[in-house]
Order: sequence, then structure tokens, then C-alpha cells
Amino acid sequence: AFDGTVWMWTAGHLGMCHAMVGDGERAWECVRVGPESAGQFLSPNEHLLDGKPRVPWFTTGCGAWLAALHWMFVRVDDDGMHLLPAVPECLTDFSFHGLAGSAGTTVSCRVAKGRLHDLVIHSPVPQPLAFHVPKRFAPPAQVLALGEHDDFGDQWRARVSLEQGENRLL
Repeated sequence: AFDGTVWMWTAGHLGMCHAMVGDGERAWECVRVGPESAGQFLSPNEHLLDGKPRVPWFTTGCGAWLAALHWMFVRVDDDGMHLLPAVPECLTDFSFHGLAGSAGTTVSCRVAKGRLHDLVIHSPVPQPLAFHVPKRFAPPAQVLALGEHDDFGDQWRARVSLEQGENRLL
């Protein structure tokens, strides 16, 4: 909120920034207030001022908000693909399907009681893939089941060979 307004665009940008640095608590806080700027039927608006929509159907603001939400669960940067890089501690049970990953992949997963239970990566072609996952979601036994891995302190980097199509890793 800023001067009595709620801005979906700003919520999205701030959420993306917090997700980039792995601050899930603040990213989630930003993502949670974004829809407060929506109008009837959750139509995206740039912002609300005195309860009235300003710049209705401002879809780029909605895109920024969606990117922030996406980056909390799957983010790709120069270091590779990061799974669950900015999930707040309060989210212990969740799932998602088909979020965009690196090299044309899509990622689906289920986390229950704070642990990764299902991980599926769909690949358009056979290819090697490396990804990072925080240790709090994947105990050592799970990572060992994936194959090659590196210990990066608070996260693992797993290296897998994907087949074309669905690859059920966990």
C-alpha cells in the first residue's frame, strides 16, 4: 500500500525482487496484497485509489504479479534453475503444475509437511539438467535418489539426465 492505494504493478516488482534474493516471507507479503488492487471478477487494475480502479485491465501489472508468484516456486537465472527458492516458512503444503523452467522444461511438484514429495520435470528433448533446491525441502536421502548432486550449504544442486517427455524424479 502507498498513500492509501494498492498497486498490483508495485506488488509484483517488489515480490520479484524479494524472490530473487530468496526472501520468501517478503515475496509472499507482496504477492498476497497484489489482488487487493483487482476490480470486479478479479480484473487486473494498475491500482485502486479510494476504492476505485485506476487504469483498468492493466495486464502488465498482472504479469509482474504473476512473475513474482512464479519466481517464488521456480526461477531461472545465470546460475541455472532454482526450485522453491523463495517459499515462505508458512507454506508447508502446496503444489503446482507446469511452471516454466530452464531449457524448455516445465516443472510440477508437491510439497507436504514441508518436504518435497513429488517432482516431475517435462522436457522437450533428452538433455542434462542441473537445478538447485533448498535443503529444508529435500533431506539427503531424497537428493541421493536423484543421482549426482553438490552441497551448496543451505541448498543442493542436483544434476540429472532427462528423457524427452515426463521425468518423474520423486
